[in-house]
Amino acid sequence: MKKFDLVIVGEGISGLYAAYLAFRRFPQWNIALIADSSRLAPCSYRTTAVVSQSGIHLGVSPLGDLLFNGFQAFCEHVANDRPDGIYSGTRFHLSSDGCDAFKKRWPNGRLQQLATLKKELFVEQEETFLVDPHEYLAWLKSQMTVHFFTGLVTSVESGRVISDHLDILGDRIFLANGAYARHTPIQLKSHAPTKNYLDGSRVVPGKFALFQLCDWGEESFVLSHGHANLIYRAWSGEVLIGGTTNKNESLDDQGELQKQINFFAELVNFDLPKAVHVDTGLRHKGMQRKPALLELSTNVWALWGTYKNGWSLPHFMLKDWIEKI
Repeated sequence: MKKFDLVIVGEGISGLYAAYLAFRRFPQWNIALIADSSRLAPCSYRTTAVVSQSGIHLGVSPLGDLLFNGFQAFCEHVANDRPDGIYSGTRFHLSSDGCDAFKKRWPNGRLQQLATLKKELFVEQEETFLVDPHEYLAWLKSQMTVHFFTGLVTSVESGRVISDHLDILGDRIFLANGAYARHTPIQLKSHAPTKNYLDGSRVVPGKFALFQLCDWGEESFVLSHGHANLIYRAWSGEVLIGGTTNKNESLDDQGELQKQINFFAELVNFDLPKAVHVDTGLRHKGMQRKPALLELSTNVWALWGTYKNGWSLPHFMLKDWIEKI
């Protein structure tokens, strides 16, 4: 049985970016990545994928510092590596009444009427990135030589990853299985500070609606109102509407997702197509929403709980890890 220098579990953004960094830092290594996307599709493909600073500044809280540094690291990656699948746009934060919560986050927000809107709202805008998950993750794969294996991981031991039909040995193991982390038995003698992380975390679903064949102009943009977002991807002619509060609901039950669609349909100066596809994204929310890069045991690491910032946190949190391994 062949032994690899590094075995990665999961092929979403965290797993692929870890493989990308490892290949660049240690091109002589034999790196393996194992996942079964046919049964456990990477959460990264079912997401609205917007990356912005969102009014976060250093010095407010430890989590805020981490999110700020994650955004900065993502910006550096875009500037230095020029990956495919990352598009620039503008994010407009909206408020109907300019409430205290809005003013606290957006002190420069003012009442105005955007060309895309039918009425005046309090608005603050910022430059943002919109990610095409399929295009960007395909680019990461194209930048490295990695052995890809299809297998449903059933257990992780020290130096060994066990799947339903294949065992892989590795000097180092990195777990990036996102929302599926809680379903993989980990047979390790864990370090005490990390052993209860999964017990205190949870999987958070969120529904979003996808409209296609939308010609809303050449510039991509995001409209954010509370927990609801409308994302226009100019490059593909798609509009996505969703939010963090959407749970297991359909468009027939007049739930939160339908309310968000109705809100934006009445707000924007464009018509939404009648045909709509509804998808569910899964995200792993860590203890007290804290993301964690954990050394579970000797030469076994995990990046879990990146939650809503999964597209930027790996770019920052894996910087030091790649040198330590």
